[in-house]
Amino acid sequence: MLRSLTNQTTHLLKLPSSSPFPASTSRYSTSALDWLAAFNNYEQKGVPDAAGTDTADGFDLASIHYARVHKLMQALDSPHTAFPAVHIAGTKGKGSIVSMLSSILKHSGYTVGTYTSPHVVSFHERMAINGTSITPDALDALLSKYKSTIESSQQSEKGALSHFEIVTALAFRYFADSKVDIAVIETGLGGARDATNVLPAETVAAAVISAVGHDHAGALGGSIETIAAAKAGIMKQNRPVVLGRQPETAAGQVLVQHARKNDLIDLIHYAEKEVQILKEGKIFIDDGVAYQRCKFGLSQWATNALNKSSGDEDQEIGSGVGENLVELDVSLRLVGKHQLDNASTAITTSAILATSGQGQAFPKITKESIIQGLENAPILPGRFQICRLEANQGLAILDGAHTPESAAALVDTVRTLFPFSADKNEKNINSGDGADKAPPPLPVALVLAMASDKDLTGVCRELRQLQPNVAVFTEVPIAGGKTRSAAPGALVGAWQAAGMMVGSKTKGRPVRAREMIQASIKAAVARAAAELKALPNGDKGVIVVTGSMHAVGTALRDL
Repeated sequence: MLRSLTNQTTHLLKLPSSSPFPASTSRYSTSALDWLAAFNNYEQKGVPDAAGTDTADGFDLASIHYARVHKLMQALDSPHTAFPAVHIAGTKGKGSIVSMLSSILKHSGYTVGTYTSPHVVSFHERMAINGTSITPDALDALLSKYKSTIESSQQSEKGALSHFEIVTALAFRYFADSKVDIAVIETGLGGARDATNVLPAETVAAAVISAVGHDHAGALGGSIETIAAAKAGIMKQNRPVVLGRQPETAAGQVLVQHARKNDLIDLIHYAEKEVQILKEGKIFIDDGVAYQRCKFGLSQWATNALNKSSGDEDQEIGSGVGENLVELDVSLRLVGKHQLDNASTAITTSAILATSGQGQAFPKITKESIIQGLENAPILPGRFQICRLEANQGLAILDGAHTPESAAALVDTVRTLFPFSADKNEKNINSGDGADKAPPPLPVALVLAMASDKDLTGVCRELRQLQPNVAVFTEVPIAGGKTRSAAPGALVGAWQAAGMMVGSKTKGRPVRAREMIQASIKAAVARAAAELKALPNGDKGVIVVTGSMHAVGTALRDL
């Protein structure tokens, strides 16, 4: 429990239907986790420069015959060949696409494994089947069965196998043992040299690349071009490729060049062409959960694909907006303009899966199951997760934004959902009354904690557009250690430097926020709540906790 400066109990209370963790998720250590902790963990230490590039400096995944991950998989009876998989890379949106696509497949009647990283609250989130995380007991049993094999492999590799490589192998073994129909696999870093790229071409139902941006630049070569090249490494010979919308033109060019070089250009599906966003719709709150009403229009190819899977090939179809274009009306629980792009990518991938060749078609995917899957896709922990401050009924938004691009998306979504100024054209969306009258401004507090290897100033520059009344800077352990934690003082410096870049632009609120440092996320949220309470309309204020998944994970664990 947490005591605020006003001596009032303050803690986060997740709203009943807002991003529930699977019932099996445990926050506590198991013997498996204790054993895994002994291995080299690059999430905690930081990834070496160029380790994710497809060069001599990259991780050891280049040779199918000699690379250590391939040999580990072979020792475990090749679980990576036991199921078809959708392989997803990209800088932003991977997790949301995994959530949407997995939900679509589940609502189409398939058993779906999902592998994601990093986890937010519990390690067990990383491996799930049909949305339910592996239980601590199941993880212990999995390790008990394969521990000796892994230890023998580690000895053969002279200790070189990393934490992530071993966890990836265990996840694939878990899916194989569970006989999943398909798995949706998120890369850990880059793509070309990521441990998940052990997947052979014959099992890859589709390679999906979401928006590529400036993250892990050092580990991926230092430029947007080298980052994109690393992501492009998941493309496989003769297998379909889905490209999400690419805000960075240079990244998109590199992805297309890689496809052309490998004779894949005719297998590329551009999500923004195959699935058009016809209506962004309003974001609204119902019973504490944010929804976004939107409408998508399917291309002729996507419509044909779904009609073939349902045996309805003779249905008349259009070829563009206004010409009988097949439409999907959806209420998304994953909100923000960027989520519409992610949904387009998930829909495009679903259409591919519905008719994919090489015995990997999933014909039970229909227009109806796509809508059901999108509408029931779980709100991911720490991705615009709305919680309530129990003491004063104010709201907290937890979002793991840690790049300038994701911070900008966060700000855009927050400002769309909540009225922050007395602008006469702004409606009180939070109240749901839709009145044209100007709402009273809501105070905003920012709680920020980041990893030291991120673009601190770039993120702060975007977050300043929130124009918070108070900004509280703190630090959190990164993957259990503080080696990569940004010092609060460094965040203050980045915030002030960003303020000089932003200048004096305002929209109904002061530019200068009260700035302060606290020792922990727990103390930072308490201080932010106390500061808001002292302001007019403070009981309806909003606390935004952001900067890293580790920050929001700590908030969910400790508050």
